[in-house]
Amino acid sequence: MRGAMMRPLRICRKREASCFRKLRRKGARAMKSEKERKRLGRPPAAAKAGAKRPAGGKRGPGRPPGRGRKAREMTDREPWLDTVYEKASGDKRITYEELEDLVPDDVLMSTDRLEEVVAGLVRSGIMMTETRAEEPEAVIQKGPKPIIQRTEDPTKSYFRELSKLPLLTREEEIRYSKEMEEGYKSIIKYLFDPISMMRRLVEECWSIEEGTKSLDQIARVEFECLFDKKALWRDRQRFIRCLRDIRREADKIEKLKQRKPSPSVRKYIADSKRVVFSRVQTLSLQHHLINNLIDEFKAKGMEALGLAHELLVAKAEGREGTPEVTEVRRKLRETHDFLDRNTADVRKVLTEIALCENRILAARDKMIEGNVRLVISIAKRYANRGLEFADLLEEGNVGLIKAVEKFNYRKGFKFSTYATWWIKQAITRAIADQSRTVRVPAHIIDAINKVAKIQRQFMQKQGREATIAELAQRLSTPKEKIEALSKISQFGVSLDKPVDDDETSFIGDFIYDEKTASPSHAAGVSLLGEKLEEALAVLTKREEKVLRLRFGLGDGCPRTLEEVGQIFNITRERVRQIEAKALKKLRHPVRLRRFEPLRDLLQ
Repeated sequence: MRGAMMRPLRICRKREASCFRKLRRKGARAMKSEKERKRLGRPPAAAKAGAKRPAGGKRGPGRPPGRGRKAREMTDREPWLDTVYEKASGDKRITYEELEDLVPDDVLMSTDRLEEVVAGLVRSGIMMTETRAEEPEAVIQKGPKPIIQRTEDPTKSYFRELSKLPLLTREEEIRYSKEMEEGYKSIIKYLFDPISMMRRLVEECWSIEEGTKSLDQIARVEFECLFDKKALWRDRQRFIRCLRDIRREADKIEKLKQRKPSPSVRKYIADSKRVVFSRVQTLSLQHHLINNLIDEFKAKGMEALGLAHELLVAKAEGREGTPEVTEVRRKLRETHDFLDRNTADVRKVLTEIALCENRILAARDKMIEGNVRLVISIAKRYANRGLEFADLLEEGNVGLIKAVEKFNYRKGFKFSTYATWWIKQAITRAIADQSRTVRVPAHIIDAINKVAKIQRQFMQKQGREATIAELAQRLSTPKEKIEALSKISQFGVSLDKPVDDDETSFIGDFIYDEKTASPSHAAGVSLLGEKLEEALAVLTKREEKVLRLRFGLGDGCPRTLEEVGQIFNITRERVRQIEAKALKKLRHPVRLRRFEPLRDLLQ
């Protein structure tokens, strides 16, 4: 029974929802047509209807004055319609939900009556929206723009992004290292296939034989060999032997290419190139050296492609026989000889090298992203040492990138163990170079750290600070050097460092400069000069000049009686008499009264 009673109610609600969906669609169409009408400047439909009147401006028969369509709507409006118009009177908007609550159920069930309601609202300039949050299409904001809220701390955003990156397992580290290694091997095969690039490699690395560069600047040397001179010498000799083998094989390939092409010649050339590739891998070159050679090779390849394009353009324009095209053809031939490939092969090789580089960069990025948290944990230990935490993270990331490029997975240890040293090295060097206003050399920083370490140990054992003599004895260093290191260890402060948060005053504003005269003193000296000129004006010209020369008034260089006498060609005694007479005039009480306010300055 209850189900039978509820069934008509559900049917009514479904019909109501269906009608209201139609209402929304028709309301949207009505609003769209109204906006289009306003955009085109056309009169409303009601205005068009009202325009059809008899000639002479008379109303039709049977239509009383003042009873137009709008007037009838205003007088015949139902009470719930007044509520709808009152609801939308503020911002000229009403939502579909509000309209659904205000419209009676019998009107909701009638599609025709709903259309009349929507049309009346649109004619009255009322917009129908989904929510109250919607704004009109064109809103012109008056007045100043609102102040932009302060953005989030970039360090926190950085940490939040890092939390999404997964840590790498031992197997993943090995896999990414192998991908980088395979990528470089593939590039080496393309890079050192031409004889010219083999010779360029020998030319770059021969500085080790000449002694202008060390082995670790060109090749990746094992960490233990850096502290073992014999092992380093053996690696150097092995490196030089490999270079000589590469040069010998390059000469052999060049001679074979001068012969008539045959299967045996091609076989010998392929064997020699395999020897060159194996020797290049034995060299274990630094990645920056390989990257420089890759850039040079790519520049030559792009030059060949550009010259080939110029020839195609010249051919299309019919300029094949001009001197410019002949010069382009000659340059293209030289580039082909350098690369030992034609244009099509050059394009193919450049594409392969780009793919290998993308694989290397993708593997390197994975290694870096999986170990950035290690940089954060190490950088926390070096906080409050003169650098901001963000700068420490940046320098630590630079060290991490170097560790990724130099890591050798065949040694058997984890990457984090290897990268820790590089990260610490990068951070400590950055602190030594950038934390002080006046840079101190790295070896001096190391000496200062040793002294500070001994001071801490002495304080822990003895309970007091160590003297200069005790530090010198423990470090086996002269006292003078310990004193110098103590002075250097004091941190300098920049005079331009702000004192307050507003950065309106700086430390330099509160430091007295002894070399600069105070304004009051400068004003007193200027006033004294004026009074002195007034006092000297009462003397004769000879007396005034004698006093100026004797006391250095003007040039600041006082002279003896003899020097003044030589200038005037008179004796010393006569100069003394003139001076005494002039001073007696100046000591007159009336004239001395002028200098009374400047007594402190004169003293």
